[in-house]
Amino acid sequence: MATVALGVLAAAQAEAKIAVVDMAELVKAHPKTKEDRAILEKQAEQYRTEQIAMLKKLKKLKEEYLEAGEEARSKALSEQARAEKKAALGDKRVELMEYEKEVRESLRRREKLLAGQERRMLERIVDRIRGEIVGYIKGKGYTLVLDRSALGVTGMPLVVHAEPRDDITDAVLKRIEALAPKTEE
Repeated sequence: MATVALGVLAAAQAEAKIAVVDMAELVKAHPKTKEDRAILEKQAEQYRTEQIAMLKKLKKLKEEYLEAGEEARSKALSEQARAEKKAALGDKRVELMEYEKEVRESLRRREKLLAGQERRMLERIVDRIRGEIVGYIKGKGYTLVLDRSALGVTGMPLVVHAEPRDDITDAVLKRIEALAPKTEE
């Protein structure tokens, strides 16, 4: 499939004007990237704080369960008292297992939420960058722009070589930098 795509590209290149751009560099330089990263880090810190509280509670429940187990095995208690403690131990075990499950599900849910939010934020930034690329290439005769930072399924760069004159990263970067809010010094 890649061979067919490259063959089509080679045939089209005779008529096409192809540019390359480093999307990774442009994403990193985009003003929203730093802002979005700060939002994600703040949210992750909130999740870590909640996670610490949940793990403390889990530790307390485990300690209570272990203590209840020791009490249930105590020879100082009567058979009836030990039987009651063993029943209570069973309830503690159920409570502990349910809370462990709740903690695992909560952590998975939060990781999924953060990953989804990060993906959506990145998509918005990439869409804005695409708009800047399209704005730059308009009227310049370019028919195709490839991302030179993209990796193929083999983990190797998709763009093997591009002439420096075909790299429009710096030009697009200037457009992106112009988007940044001006700060008074």
